[in-house]
Amino acid sequence: MDSTAISKYYSVVPIHLLLIHATVYYGTLSRGTPVLLGTTAGTLLIQLWFTDYLRRWSNNNNNNNNNKPANDTKLGQLRTRLRVVIAACPLAQLPSAIAHELRSHPPLAAWTNRLYLWTKETVFINTTLALATTLVMVLLGAPITPISQLARTTQLATFLTLLSFAPASVLLGWNQGRQKENWIRIFSRAECKSHVEVALLFPAAGACFGAWLGAIPIPLDWDRPWQAWPITCVVGASLGHAVGSFASILHSLSSRVTSSSSSS
Repeated sequence: MDSTAISKYYSVVPIHLLLIHATVYYGTLSRGTPVLLGTTAGTLLIQLWFTDYLRRWSNNNNNNNNNKPANDTKLGQLRTRLRVVIAACPLAQLPSAIAHELRSHPPLAAWTNRLYLWTKETVFINTTLALATTLVMVLLGAPITPISQLARTTQLATFLTLLSFAPASVLLGWNQGRQKENWIRIFSRAECKSHVEVALLFPAAGACFGAWLGAIPIPLDWDRPWQAWPITCVVGASLGHAVGSFASILHSLSSRVTSSSSSS
């Protein structure tokens, strides 16, 4: 296992959590739907950035440390060629120039097609999970009337889905159902075969549990502004996610110490 990749993951977790909490607490300054939507969009961008570190960690576990992963090499080639095309072509001719560049390089065109299919699959997974989470919240008593409350419930479900499952949707995917067993194994049976899978499970479990705990203060008769739906659930989910993230680090560190002791 590459200790450099693990160290980079450990070092980026505090930055990741800081950005998540900055986005969340900015959103709690106002209970308006546009602000909650902005919080969700910010969380999506942060999660995509963070997932890239998990992807590199996973690739280092699956590839020889001296060989650069093939996908990274193709991505670098695609970026270089697209930069050249964008710099050389007028804006009006840019779409046709990019299409011609891809047609003239079949491997890059095939990789771009896979990227499109992966993006479509990731959007499908997160949309399905967000709808399922919304249904579960409604069954547990989340408000759906008036329409503004339904919008907040849906946005809370989307936020929780992105916080919990966006990294897994990128790293695991669905692959026409072939990854179903891995989803069940990690998130239902909690059977993790690698530190990367632990880094997927623990923050997700913490976020869901934190959102559930966050609902406790809402019905209390304290008449505080922060008791409005769904502020405490959003904050609870972010705090639970942070606890789960640090728990995954501690778990990985303890496993490394145990492995070192056993080998010596």
